[in-house]
Amino acid sequence: MPTLLYLVESAAPDQPPPGKVVVYAKTDKSLYLKTDQGVESSFSPVIAATQAQQEAASSVLVFTSPGRQQHHPSAAKAWVRMNWSGGTPTIGGSYNVTSLTDTGTGAVTVNLTAAFSAATTYNITTGYQSMDAATQQQLFITSLGTSSFVLNYYSNGVATDNTNLVSATAFGDQA
Repeated sequence: MPTLLYLVESAAPDQPPPGKVVVYAKTDKSLYLKTDQGVESSFSPVIAATQAQQEAASSVLVFTSPGRQQHHPSAAKAWVRMNWSGGTPTIGGSYNVTSLTDTGTGAVTVNLTAAFSAATTYNITTGYQSMDAATQQQLFITSLGTSSFVLNYYSNGVATDNTNLVSATAFGDQA
C-alpha cells in the first residue's frame, strides 16, 4: 500500500531552522517550499492549458502542450504551399489541409482537415512567387467556408494556372 501524505492548507509558516526546508499547502491550492534562508517557492504540479484557456490567451499559470498549441489565437490553423503544374494544383507542403480541388483555370479549393467554427471567424493571408517583374499578378480569396476556401490566381488580368508558387495561411477560431 502506498504511503500518502496529506497537507492541510494554511498560511506560510515561519522560516525553518538551518539545514531544513518546509513543504506546505496554501489556500490557493498550490504547494510551496520555504528554505532555511526564508525563500518561498511554488512547486505546484505542471498543468497543461485547456482548449478554453488557449483560446482566451490570458493565463500565465499553465503551459502550452503540443496538442493544444493550435488553439491559441496567434497560431496558424492551416497553411498550404502549392503550385500549378500543367494546370493541376499540387501541394508542396501543408498543415491541416487534406487536399486541393482544381475548380477552374486559376482557381483552387483548399480543403481543410479541421473546420473553422464559422466562415466569418477566420482570416487568410496569401502570397505568390513572381514570374517576372513585368507581369502583374493577383491572388484573390473568392469563397470562405468552414472547411474550405477558394483561391483565384490572375496574371495580367487573366485567370491562369501558370505560376511557380502560391501559399496561403489561415488564422482564426476552429470548431
